[in-house]
Amino acid sequence: MKESEEKMARIAGVKYVDREHKLQRRNHRLIEVIRSPSYSRKLFVLWIMWFVVSLCSYATDLNSSRISGNLFVNQMLFGVMLAISKILLVTLDTLRPSFNRRRLHQSAQAAACACFLTLTILFVCEYKGVAILIINLAGTVFNEYTWDACYLCAVEAMPTEMRASSLGSCSLIARVGALLSPMVRLSEPS
Repeated sequence: MKESEEKMARIAGVKYVDREHKLQRRNHRLIEVIRSPSYSRKLFVLWIMWFVVSLCSYATDLNSSRISGNLFVNQMLFGVMLAISKILLVTLDTLRPSFNRRRLHQSAQAAACACFLTLTILFVCEYKGVAILIINLAGTVFNEYTWDACYLCAVEAMPTEMRASSLGSCSLIARVGALLSPMVRLSEPS
């Protein structure tokens, strides 16, 4: 390690300062995380978050073929809206110091739920217009914001030595939600 630090200092053109490095702590296995009462509670909450977000995201994506208009144009609109929304999120995070992960998660979830409720009402009323596309676009953007919040919460909630196994288990739970997402479409009345 010392040799590579000396090389990096030489490349950067600064004088190398020898420092004492802390020993790396070993990563905890998932079973060790689960056995810890405080971290197992946090992990359970993370699992629920990841499962629900995955289920909703994939159910929305699977339902996109039923939206009015050209499928390819709709998918292009989804991509453009997601790119623009990421830029807006970074801008908002930079300009508003009071903006935090809790506010991001709660507001994105509330907005996504409002979009889903509105879509449900429109489907019950058998509406087939362009409003479904617009609301679906907004819901997809808020679902994407929720994914960002899930990653932030998982990284911030778990200590470094537990992070890899915790994020891996969250990813597994999200995949289960994704596998079950077609059931949402199958459960609606014909």
